[in-house]
Amino acid sequence: MKKYTRIIFLVVLSISAISTYAQDPVNSQPYANPLYLNPAYAGTGNSQRFGLNYQFPNLEGNPITYNASYDRNFIDSNNGIGLLVNAENSRLEQDIVTTNTVLTTTNISLIYTHQFHIKSFTLSAGAQLSYLNLSLDEANIEYYEPPGYLGGYGWGRTLLRNSITALDYSFGILGYGKNYFFGLSEDHLSQPDESFFQGQSLLPIKYTANAGVMIPIGKVILSPTVLYILQKGFVESEMEWYINIWHITAGIGGDIQSGSDNSLTNATFMLGYQGRLLKVIYSYSFPIQKVSDPVSDQFNEFSLAVLMPYSKPQRKKVNGLNCPAF
Repeated sequence: MKKYTRIIFLVVLSISAISTYAQDPVNSQPYANPLYLNPAYAGTGNSQRFGLNYQFPNLEGNPITYNASYDRNFIDSNNGIGLLVNAENSRLEQDIVTTNTVLTTTNISLIYTHQFHIKSFTLSAGAQLSYLNLSLDEANIEYYEPPGYLGGYGWGRTLLRNSITALDYSFGILGYGKNYFFGLSEDHLSQPDESFFQGQSLLPIKYTANAGVMIPIGKVILSPTVLYILQKGFVESEMEWYINIWHITAGIGGDIQSGSDNSLTNATFMLGYQGRLLKVIYSYSFPIQKVSDPVSDQFNEFSLAVLMPYSKPQRKKVNGLNCPAF
């Protein structure tokens, strides 16, 4: 009965939340890119982990994102470390200016975590320090003025700068037991100014909450998960179901995105392989409602993880996170 109660709780939670394109890229495979989801995931596995993630659109104009990560833990001190590198090529939308993938955003982050073990329960707390760089390809900017716009900037609005650098920091906590997990995180607590023009454009704080359970049914493991992201006026809620049979993992998910002036519902299908030393997954996301912008949220995503066992054979086993294979 408890198993079904958990499922009903997750379904209700996923329906009650709503979602959309926020200022940060959103992954369709959040558990294949755990350090980006929450810094508290660093060092929560039983092996060192190298990860690569690539998200690319099937229509011109959508952002392209790249991600690389590494993390490990140190059993004797219950500490973990992580390195996360994110890059995104996207449009710039500030006031009356629009461009097509001429903005490159790069984040290089160092992560430190500490795990507290209470019998079979583990609480991981993570802190992240990031170097942020935004670079604008000024030669390819296309200016436009909407009809009736009286801002007076004209077609040649002057840029104040074409490069921005700043320090940023984030924090997260993650709790997990044998067959469940939950996490909370806050990103961009320094709220750096991202404006290339006169006036401020502060990067909004992003709040993320996620949870999931593992339900063994014979040799099959069913894993329902929920994810909720809030960033200024944009919200994303996502429900994903994973099923694992032998080394194959399949998943299906849906999310609702909502903002101040639009909403969008997406569907995602995933298929992957997981072995002792290698994990790979591909997913495809597309809108399931009619949208006015054909470029909206249609993309492919590919993730690869290489797992490296620790060298010390006498090393005691940590309470590794038992979340979906991806």
